[in-house]
This record gives sequence, structure tokens and C-alpha cells, in this order.
Amino acid sequence: MSIWRQALRRDRLSRFVDVARREGLPRALGKARAHVRLIRSGQGTSSVPYLSATVGGRFARTALWADLAKGEAFHASAAPAVLSRRRSVALIGDLNLPQCRKYRVEQMVEIWSQLGVAYRYAHVEDVPRCLDILQDASHVVLYRLQASDFLHMYLYEARRLKLPVAYDIDDPIFSASALAGYSNIHALGQDALAHAVAQAPLYLSALSMADAVSVATPGLAEHLAGFTARPIWLRRNFIDAPAHALGGIPSYLINLPAGRSFAEHYQNPAVDAAIARIAAFAEPDLAHLHCIQELGAGAIGAVKELGLPVIVSVHDHWWLCERQFMLRPDGRACGQNPVRLAGCGTCVDDLARTRARRDALRTALAQADLVTYPSAHALRLGVASGFAPETSVLWENGVRLPGPGFAALQAARRARDGRWTLGFLGGPSAMKGWPLCRDAIIGLGPRDIRGLVVDGSLDGSWWRPADLERLPGVWQIEPRFEPHDLDRVFARIDVLLFLSQWPETYGLVVREALARGVRVVQTGVGGAAEHGGAGLATILSPDAGPGDVTEALSRIVHRPLRPAAPVAVRALCDQADQFMRLASAVSPGRAYGDPAWSLTAP
Repeated sequence: MSIWRQALRRDRLSRFVDVARREGLPRALGKARAHVRLIRSGQGTSSVPYLSATVGGRFARTALWADLAKGEAFHASAAPAVLSRRRSVALIGDLNLPQCRKYRVEQMVEIWSQLGVAYRYAHVEDVPRCLDILQDASHVVLYRLQASDFLHMYLYEARRLKLPVAYDIDDPIFSASALAGYSNIHALGQDALAHAVAQAPLYLSALSMADAVSVATPGLAEHLAGFTARPIWLRRNFIDAPAHALGGIPSYLINLPAGRSFAEHYQNPAVDAAIARIAAFAEPDLAHLHCIQELGAGAIGAVKELGLPVIVSVHDHWWLCERQFMLRPDGRACGQNPVRLAGCGTCVDDLARTRARRDALRTALAQADLVTYPSAHALRLGVASGFAPETSVLWENGVRLPGPGFAALQAARRARDGRWTLGFLGGPSAMKGWPLCRDAIIGLGPRDIRGLVVDGSLDGSWWRPADLERLPGVWQIEPRFEPHDLDRVFARIDVLLFLSQWPETYGLVVREALARGVRVVQTGVGGAAEHGGAGLATILSPDAGPGDVTEALSRIVHRPLRPAAPVAVRALCDQADQFMRLASAVSPGRAYGDPAWSLTAP
């Protein structure tokens, strides 16, 4: 529909005439110009298709009512829910706001369906459909409607049919006092505020004619209680499953407020309660918890109380170290093995607080049926430090292996440019060893090499060209990439630099490189060196300096660039296969191979 056809619709012309009568022609013309601008920007178009006024109207039921009254058949003999022994909800609402329509109207299709309740909805101006869905309903919901001839007609029909009527609302549009303090309306100007305040009594009148009212927030319920004696129910908006699902797997968001206490980062009863509600709703066979450093370890007990077996997967040193990475304030590795509180005194602010954290986490982790670690180093360190020694096992991560076209991709790039290319994946932080890398590369002196740094940030903020200006050769910044682009990126790298200064629990990128025949120069800290690729990887001591790294690089790049045999590493499907075996071991009655544990390997 063109802009002018939208602007000159009969309903809008009627509103223009009404405004001109009440506020004068200049004001009406000003509002019309503003509305045309909104239409041009795409903001003035309703999400509801336009319906001609000829399809019905406020007198659409008058003749029928008169005929029914003459035949003494005006009132229904009993409520439809009693007669049919079923539930069918009809919602009539103002569906012009897409976001409101989604969360208060369309989302209910799935919810009512799960409850076995029929559900149909219609826009208030679609008279034929509104009247049609009322005939088949057992209950009526009016959403975001103000008092009008339409509303009175639908309410009259609902009462004739003996239908219970609820009113649903998600904004304080019935309250002049709330609207006056609403900053978004003030931003639109005084005319918009005056219009909203003038409409407030119409919304209050409409909701007061219902049997009960449902609202979206506790605050709205409290505010509404000052306006009506009708029963008020709370029905919050739900996260939209399709919008928060990955690969068809539903996801749930728990909002965490800023300013939480130290203890709330590892024990948060409010989060525990939320997780328990989610688990009770999802009805899983098993709870697999990992990366819970923001949710807190209380999640373990929350799901155990539901009778679920629990597997906790440890990915870093959060359980052992409140600084998470076992790095001292000066950036040097902690070096404790096992971790003892006596060695933490120079790093933490309050040793007593640290002791309380350690004891709480030990107790929580002991509730898990199984605790997994991604490397032998991480497993030994956790067990030696007193964390779940009886239930801890090794569950090594898997790697996305190269595709069938990787070798050709790598050979084609080397044929175009035979220079050695150094690669660094991550940010320019001391923890990841970039200052050591930088100084070592500068130590190579003038070299005809290439370099590639991968910026893993969401907004491309980690790297700037200025960070690479002093380095010999030609350097480029590669933006963040998706897993399916792994072959494309590694085909451009001949030597991966992995000089992490903290004891990594695994070292995924090292194994991804070795699996593709890419050489690695790395520090031998943590689980990153547990790969069996010593022939392709140069492993340096954790305290290696720039000179040691320069020497290792010189031994590589002074040779001609030739292909190297890849190292056999564990694949994603192997990791998944082991997890299913672990899951069946802690889940009574679930043997591996049971269809309930069916899984498509990556």
C-alpha cells in the first residue's frame, strides 16, 4: 500500500476530522504531517492489515439481537464451558504494536496449546472475526482495549453468551500519574502526553467492565490496585523460545543485577530458585552444569533436590581461584600445585572470605554425581586441591577436524605466497602472552614473513593496526569468525604462536592447529601441552623469555616452507560418545544406546 493510500484511509480521515473539531485545523494538520513522516519511516504502519469499515461496525449485532429477543432465545442456557466440557479462549485486542502483540497475544498460542486449550485471537476492528470467535469461546480475554462502541458490542455479546471476561494489560496506560512520569512519552512532546492522559480513563473504564484483570509485572499489579477492586492476576511475559533457541534447543535467560556481593557470585539463592523452576518445567533426565561462575555453585543442590543426576564440567580454575585464572596481580602464574590458602594471601583482599568461598564450593561440588576435567593437568590439580576427589574423571575436549578440502586450500595459498605466516589467535593481553610474542618477533630482525592476528571480540576492538607497526613483514587483522571458517583461517597460518602465561586447562586452538599440520610454538603450561604432537610443536618452558621464543622461531622460518603431517587429535564425536557413556553411568535405567540418549555426532 502506498504512503498516501495509507495516510488517506477512511479511519485516519475520520480521526483527522475529529481532531480538527476538537483542537482546531492547524493542530490537526500538524499531527497529520507528523504521521505521514512516521509512515515514510516505516513506523506508522500497523502490524494489523487494514480492514474496511464496511465489514461490520458497532451495529453489526443489532438485528440479530432483536431477532433473538423476539424468539425468546436471547440468553444462552448455560455457560459454554459447562455445556461442552471444554475450554476455548477468545482474545480480542488492539494488535497494532508488534512487540506487545508478540508477547501478550501470539506467544499464548503455544502456552494454551500445551494446556490443551483452544485459542483464537482477533484485532478489535475486525468485527466479523471478533464476533465469530466469541461464538466458539468459553472464556474471553480483552487485551489493551479502551472503552468504545466496539468494546461495548463485544462485551454485550459475551454477557449474552455467559462468557467470563478477563482484561489483560502490560502498560500503565490507564494511569495519568504513571504516564506523566513516563520519559518515553515526554520525548514525543506535550501533545503526545496530553493525548495519552486523555485516553487513560477510557482504558480504566474498559478494564473495570471485566471480571478480572491480568498484568505483566508486580509493580503494575500494585499500581492498578489503586484504581480497581477487580481481582488482579500476574502473568509475566515469557522469553520467546524460537528467538532464544540454538539448533532447536530452548534456552533460558536469567538476568543478574549489577552490584552483587562477593558471596553472591558463587552462592545466590535467587538464581538457585530460578534454575530449580526451569529444571522442573523442562523435566530433564540429567543436569549437565558448566561455566557456572556467574550463576553460582548452588545450582548443583537446586537440581539435586529435584532428584536429577548431576554432571559438573570444570573448564577453568574458577573453583580453585577467585581470580579464575591462577594469575598473580603482577601477571605471573601462581604456580601452586596443589592450591593452598596459605599461598593465596598475597593475591586476595580477605583471606577469611576466600576460605569461606573455598569451603562452600568444595561442599557444593561434592554433591555432583560426576565432575569432569578437560585435561589430566586440570584433573590432578583439582583433586590434589581437595575438590571432589572421589567423583572426578577426565573428559577431554574434542576438536573440529579439518574438512576434506583443507589440504588443497592450504597448498593453493602456499603456491600463491611461499612466505612463512605467523598466526596469533586472541587479544593482545599479557595473560595470553602477546607482549612476549611481540618482542620475540621483533627480535627476528628484518624478515620477509607474513603475520595474522585474529580479533575474537564481538566488536573488533581488540586489535588496531598501530599494534602491529613495529613487527617485521606484512601483518593483517582477521575479524572474529564462525567455527565453519576454521579451515579457511588456518590455511593462512604456518606457525601458531601460543605463549599463554596461565596454566590453560586444555588449549583448544593448539590442537586445531596440529590437526591441520600447522606448526606450533607454545609454552608448556597446563593442559595445552598434553597433545602428543611434540614433532610439530616446539614446547618452551613456562618462564621462557623473548630470546627463547626468537630462537625457536628462527629455527623454523629459515627453512623452506613445506607441508607437515597432521597430528591425530580427539574429534568432537569422540568427546560426545564419551559423554553419553558417562551420562548413562550416573543415570539409573539409562544404558548407552537407549533411544533416550540418541545423539547425532557433529
